Amino acid sequence: MIIKEFNSRSIRNVRSSGISTDLLENFFINNPYPSREDIRNLAFRYQVEEIKIKNWFKGKRDRLKTKNRKTLIKDTRMNIRFILNNN
Repeated sequence: MIIKEFNSRSIRNVRSSGISTDLLENFFINNPYPSREDIRNLAFRYQVEEIKIKNWFKGKRDRLKTKNRKTLIKDTRMNIRFILNNN
């Protein structure tokens, strides 16, 4: 099995290479706010700049907040419809 790691030119490769994304996702589940040392270690491991790892985590947190916000709005609308239909 060939594992394609991402290079320093493009962080997009981290999304296209399942193994890298999986490792970052697993790290995120355990620690969505990595320390500077964690970021340094991840950047060294993947051979990218620290800012790219830092931005990946920031983007992941932002996407999660957006997803949660949309789910909350959807659930609220469903509850309102349920209440209106049952009155």
